[in-house]
Amino acid sequence: MQELMYLATRVVKTARYLRLVFGKSSRAVDAFTKVYEKLAYC
Repeated sequence: MQELMYLATRVVKTARYLRLVFGKSSRAVDAFTKVYEKLAYC
């Protein structure tokens, strides 16, 4: 979890959402997605 907090991301604001944009070669995207799905939909 700590590794996910220190990743280089960009926060992109659109009309409806705030999104985290990872680099194309980021290996932690899968791990972040799993953690987010478990926490967001409790």
